[in-house]
Amino acid sequence: MMGGYTHDSDIRTRGQHLDEIHAARADVNREPQRANSPAREATESAVLPSVSPPMATPSSLITFFAHLAEAATETDVINTIVDEGASALGATSATLALIRDDTSQLRLIAATGQSSEALSGSPSIPRTAPVPIAQVAANGVPLWFAQLDDLVVRFPSVAAELLGQSCSLAYLPLLSGERCIGVLSLRFATARTFEPDEREQLLTATGLFSVALHHVRTLERVSASEQQLDEALAIVAHELRNPLTSIHGNLQLLGQHLLHDPLDPKRAHASVQQILDQTRRLELLLASMLDRSRIQHGLLTLEIVPCDLSTIVRDFVRRFVASAEWTPNHSLKLDLAPELPGSWDPLRIEQVVNNLLSNAVKYSPGGGPITVAARALGELVELTVSDQGAGIPRGEQGRLFEPFMRAGDHALQVPGIGLGLHIVATIVERHQGAVAVESEPGEGTTVTILLPRSPINSPLA
Repeated sequence: MMGGYTHDSDIRTRGQHLDEIHAARADVNREPQRANSPAREATESAVLPSVSPPMATPSSLITFFAHLAEAATETDVINTIVDEGASALGATSATLALIRDDTSQLRLIAATGQSSEALSGSPSIPRTAPVPIAQVAANGVPLWFAQLDDLVVRFPSVAAELLGQSCSLAYLPLLSGERCIGVLSLRFATARTFEPDEREQLLTATGLFSVALHHVRTLERVSASEQQLDEALAIVAHELRNPLTSIHGNLQLLGQHLLHDPLDPKRAHASVQQILDQTRRLELLLASMLDRSRIQHGLLTLEIVPCDLSTIVRDFVRRFVASAEWTPNHSLKLDLAPELPGSWDPLRIEQVVNNLLSNAVKYSPGGGPITVAARALGELVELTVSDQGAGIPRGEQGRLFEPFMRAGDHALQVPGIGLGLHIVATIVERHQGAVAVESEPGEGTTVTILLPRSPINSPLA
């Protein structure tokens, strides 16, 4: 079993992984037209002595690919490619750059003889940069430079660093389907002509590198998704158990009174109220889970009507403060403009205010002031909810709107399943608005929402 994976059905054995690599290699060998396409033939080459030094021996390649098949994480695969792949392919050094999905820029990940820490400060490289790896990343076509004179003509700024040295260079794309996910640069100390068989061997090897990267990335995504699902199920189970336990206990108490004792109206009312409160808590929990499902399937709809934001917020806050969720240790300050007319979904706006107030109460267990404010900003309205509670650790603030995210050191002690802010953000975005969070650990949190007075896709716009 590979390290870090827990489900046998999602794990290939090392032998199966090696078989996959050999199969991929066979696929490449069955498709020589890919290596010999017009784009491939257009790559750079120079005429040197007709015979290059021999490439790596079959035994060294077999050993290398066996180690590659054993790599269990993306980091392991990368290190194996750079540390062992270069020498296995007859190169003296290698550099690997991967394309960042969020920016489509190249980032240097590993290089022979350099630590990951040393490369972590390297700047990202746009795919429009005048350097070989950027060109290869942009068009997915390899570059071959049998001698530095060829490199000087095309990329003088890169060649300047290598002047006076004798070497050949290959820049090879790592392809996932038709998409380039990275570039492997190989440097050979001895001159090479990069004959067709040499090119085929190098392109085949980089194809297998791509297979290995795709394999471990898929497994890591599956593992992360399963872990998130397990955590979400544990949170939901915990949140269901507490109100059900309370309901069960109060029903037992009522049953005993009805059978054996004269019914005390006050005690009976208190038990019934506890049952109602916990039932309401279950309703909200299930509503959040249903909204999450609607969001996933694009089914969260809005009923946009003319309304007044100040009235919606004022009326809902009044009901919230009268509910069991409010505590006597908290104080409320309302700072609302007299009127804020616009077109929104009133029930969804109430849901936003409810989730923000609920978080403000839960994450300030010691009590304190909570401020709800709303004002006009031209064609926008601004709604803020502030507390002076525990605040949110800085390292977690960027993930607050993710589903099932629960921030803070005492998250497990706070009721909820971590869907509140995720739903808030979705509702606000459906109104073509924006939401932001400012928080200082130990000082409190402010959530700010900006809403257009009339959403663009509203029939009332």
